[in-house]
Amino acid sequence: MRMFLSALEGSLALQLIIDGQTHRVVAERAVRSNDALPKEKPESKIVSAVIAYKRNVTKEGKIKLKEKSFKTPQSVTH
Repeated sequence: MRMFLSALEGSLALQLIIDGQTHRVVAERAVRSNDALPKEKPESKIVSAVIAYKRNVTKEGKIKLKEKSFKTPQSVTH
């Protein structure tokens, strides 16, 4: 599921804030890189969401589907 978020929102990265005098890290935060699919391929902005399904088979042999949707932040349809 993480690959969908990386493709739609950009790769997860760690941003370090470094003090210019001491050259020590004074803060850090999680950010998204600028490599999201809609930024790399503008024509993909027509995709408003992706729905992913996970299939589980119970001990009785029944199939259960678990779905999760991922909205595209840069979509032109929002």
